[in-house]
Amino acid sequence: SDNTYLTPHDGDPNASSIYITLNGMGSDPEGLGLSFNWQQIEGDSIAELSEFLTEILQPSSTDTIHEPQFSAGLKINSESLEYLFELTVGDVYPYGQDQSNAYNIDKDSVLITILPETVT
Repeated sequence: SDNTYLTPHDGDPNASSIYITLNGMGSDPEGLGLSFNWQQIEGDSIAELSEFLTEILQPSSTDTIHEPQFSAGLKINSESLEYLFELTVGDVYPYGQDQSNAYNIDKDSVLITILPETVT
């Protein structure tokens, strides 16, 4: 699956970390900006995202991409981890970035699985 990541084997029995990038994209025909809200709705542990959970981005064109990251990793022979995220994208038209609530909201979710380091 595209959302399954294997913790790389580095010979160290302690946990090794990998970086996961969440990718969200939206299109704004007016070019006034989109709000992106990533929320972890389930998971074996809490993921600390590299960017704010809610962010309003002013697009340079009609398409906008938001890509926060988090790190995770597992020890050799441990159980896999799963993280379920939901992305909510909203159009901030007609008020632009000063608008506190968006409309034309679209949602999607992604399940991320982290597999443990394996001995080779």
